[in-house]
Amino acid sequence: MVYPILTKARATGKKLLAVLIDPDNARRENLQQLVDYANDGEIDVFLWGGSLVNALQAEYYLKFLKESAGSTPVILFPGSVNQLDEQADALFLLSLISGRNSDMLIGRHVQVAVKIKRMGLETISTGYMLIDGGRPTSVSYMSNTTPIPADKPPIAAATALAGEQLGMKLIYMDAGSGALNPVSSKVIKAVRREVELPIVVGGGNIFRGVQAAAAGIDQVSGDHMGMLATVINCIAFQNALESIGVPVRLQTAIKMDQIAEPFVRRRAIRHMEKGRVVVFGAGTGNPFFTTDTAAVLRAVELDAEAVLKGTRVDGVYDKDPEKHSDAIRFSEITFKDALQRGLRVMDLTALTMAQENARPIHVFDMNQAGTLRRLLLGEDVATLVKE
Repeated sequence: MVYPILTKARATGKKLLAVLIDPDNARRENLQQLVDYANDGEIDVFLWGGSLVNALQAEYYLKFLKESAGSTPVILFPGSVNQLDEQADALFLLSLISGRNSDMLIGRHVQVAVKIKRMGLETISTGYMLIDGGRPTSVSYMSNTTPIPADKPPIAAATALAGEQLGMKLIYMDAGSGALNPVSSKVIKAVRREVELPIVVGGGNIFRGVQAAAAGIDQVSGDHMGMLATVINCIAFQNALESIGVPVRLQTAIKMDQIAEPFVRRRAIRHMEKGRVVVFGAGTGNPFFTTDTAAVLRAVELDAEAVLKGTRVDGVYDKDPEKHSDAIRFSEITFKDALQRGLRVMDLTALTMAQENARPIHVFDMNQAGTLRRLLLGEDVATLVKE
């Protein structure tokens, strides 16, 4: 069952990453890359659907995804009544509750109700809310509906509450493909305060490698886009630290002189000797290497004592604790055991580099306030990976 995974995440405050795949844009090599991301723990759920779907191609690629993605659930996200496939684990039964189009609210559901029942798919009734993204999108055009204004969080919250009262199991908010602006944090917070249901929000404009693979972009280009996205995050992090009086220097593996310093090892060490925080962006500057590998590489280059990795859980487990209630947590584990067990502490390159250079890794929960401070003070709040 898929829905308990979503409700557990909502109850514990965990955020899950779902990647929407359009079957018409799917290619085997891109799907394999997404499967690798999922098996590395970077993707929690796959959504499967689009506006125009080649049925034979969709069936073939969905079978490949299901056979390769292991325990990562695949949920149908249909753009029409013709996009149902019993190979999936569940179905988001979408009802456009933000509009006034009765066909999108209940009409098309009547057409396929008996078929869904016979297929035996786990059905998750979903209140779909279209939020204004700054310009008309294909969703608003095809559905002939007006989005909820982006500057009206109370209307969005009331709409979501009505969906909950009508028996919806999930709220999905999106600005639509091609929107200029993603759903704002104000709208998300307003809806979250009002309803107890799991909430899914369509992605914004910060690019990741998984998005590139889903969009059919080759990995080199996708990785370059992902590196630039890390720089955006680094600038925001730099600004946040400086706003509370912490001196910061940003260095990047790709030269962008008007924004940051280029990475120079001796200069970075000198900054730290002067009490400055040094933030590193753009990964290693090379495609095919993760930010995990970049973190370990910088730790080795700068002779850091340890690598601290923040994740969504409080350490390393023998299996995914978000999906298995009987998962066992390790307080300590050796590099050798982690590699032999295939535990997803970091990617293989990063973990091997840390082992070869004797750099211990502390894995902690980054979502719990104060955990990093407690870790630095020596409290047992992380799993230690060492020789």
